[in-house]
Amino acid sequence: MREIKFRALIDGKIIYQSQTHSFNVGGPHGNECLMWLGFDMLGVKPVEHLEQFTGLQDKNGVDIYEGDIVNAYGVGDFIKAVEFNNAMFLLGNKSLLCYMHSGVKVIGNIYQN
Repeated sequence: MREIKFRALIDGKIIYQSQTHSFNVGGPHGNECLMWLGFDMLGVKPVEHLEQFTGLQDKNGVDIYEGDIVNAYGVGDFIKAVEFNNAMFLLGNKSLLCYMHSGVKVIGNIYQN
């Protein structure tokens, strides 16, 4: 079973969850606010983007999150962003798992690179 972790873009900065805790979406602005419990900051802050951990790590042991830009080795110069669609983490139109055998490396994310 994979670990459930999130990261968020808050005030233009990526904030990583320090440990797994529950969170509550809601408040006066609906889905625009999120209560982070277990993040480095506590309280309600405007959340620009919320991304989930894929449960996979790249060839260097870096956690791969939705929104990361990865280079898939062994399939040419294949650089794509990880997306979540139809209950799968995708690179292009294939499952991210299809590329793990050739090795992938996180080279950035869609918000900072």
